[in-house]
Amino acid sequence: MRTKKKYYSKTSSKNSFFKTCVVSLFCMFLMMGCLWVILKTYHYITNSPLFALKKIEIHGNKMLSKKEIQRILGLKKGINIIKINITELNYKLALNPWVKKSLIKRKLPHTIEIDITEKEPYFLLVENGKIYYVDKRGQKITLLKKYISLPFLYVTHSIDAANDLKLEQVANLLQGNAFPFSLKDIGAIMVNDFSIQFYIDRLKLLIVMDRLNLSQEAEDLSLFIKKLKTNLQTLKDKKILIVPGRMWLSGREQS
Repeated sequence: MRTKKKYYSKTSSKNSFFKTCVVSLFCMFLMMGCLWVILKTYHYITNSPLFALKKIEIHGNKMLSKKEIQRILGLKKGINIIKINITELNYKLALNPWVKKSLIKRKLPHTIEIDITEKEPYFLLVENGKIYYVDKRGQKITLLKKYISLPFLYVTHSIDAANDLKLEQVANLLQGNAFPFSLKDIGAIMVNDFSIQFYIDRLKLLIVMDRLNLSQEAEDLSLFIKKLKTNLQTLKDKKILIVPGRMWLSGREQS
């Protein structure tokens, strides 16, 4: 009886091992089959003309042309959009000095959509014989390549910190209603240790403002211009000097 029990025990163990092997092999072949299907599907999708790039939509660009953006990204119609590495495209755009941020998306079956936020130029900085686009904080964007109508900026003081220039405050003043002239009216802005000077092209007028209280001085200037009885067009070499609590107009009558 003992011998029979041992025999049955060994037979049962062998059957269990055999079943385990069969199940394992089945699972392995099933996984291989699934992997083969996935690879075949991926190969079909990445080589199918159904997903060939036909349309490139670009939004938000002002300084960069659509052709420049396509050249930077190396995108050509006909390539498979599934193969396109979106992360790599965003990285390429991030290297361009005009691009603040970008978002690129696939729109199946054949479109790539590109949304760009560009840095906005406010001034043209003249420095060491070169001209740079700069933002409202005075940060350089890139060298001037094509002229756009912006005030020239001359910095002749000893402090280099952009925040100390109060340019952002100046830009905000020029965009608001406090200052009597718009950004388009101003031909040049000169900054030194003590003052900010504005040259108004159409009036040939120089405005000199103290740097300590620009907001109040801008309001005072607006009120002064409104109440001014003298026609500024009739004066030559005209200048308005503003210091806290006081204001002067100087100039010569045209002959």
